[in-house]
Amino acid sequence: AGMTGMSESTTWPSENHDYRIISPMITISRDLILNYCNNSGLEPRIDESNFSDRHFRNRIRMELIPLMEQYNPAIRGAFVRLSQNAERDVKFIESQVNEAWEKVVRHDESYIAFDRTGFINLPLAIQGHLIRRAIESVKGDLANIDQVHIDESVSLVNGPAGKSLDLPHNIRTTVSHQLVSIG
Repeated sequence: AGMTGMSESTTWPSENHDYRIISPMITISRDLILNYCNNSGLEPRIDESNFSDRHFRNRIRMELIPLMEQYNPAIRGAFVRLSQNAERDVKFIESQVNEAWEKVVRHDESYIAFDRTGFINLPLAIQGHLIRRAIESVKGDLANIDQVHIDESVSLVNGPAGKSLDLPHNIRTTVSHQLVSIG
């Protein structure tokens, strides 16, 4: 998730389609949506789970945000701006990651390899995103891959050669003098 999860919209890739998800619809209030539906003769679908405090996301919406509004009545607007800024920043970072990927990555069906010198010369933020993308490319998703796994892999690459790190799902980061392989 990270900054991507804070964006107003996210594209979720699947085998057959890329879905653009607008979640949450942070810039549109519930009242505005309900008024629009009422004026347009639409019957909105109500997900009853949104009213349960059993889900963490709902407790944030129903308890924490109202509490924060007591300290800052404009907090929802601040969240909107944060979301917009995060989306802009994510797009920039992704462009930098794409550029770095083209320069330092070598592909194979079972692993991804990086030119180690080129990788080490990149900013740490880009290194982390490259590791994340490599794991996702090899594994197919990032389920059970946490930030600690990304951080440990980045530290490993920037340390001495000849070491490896086992990650979940039999993924291994291996560092030699010239290459870093993830697979």
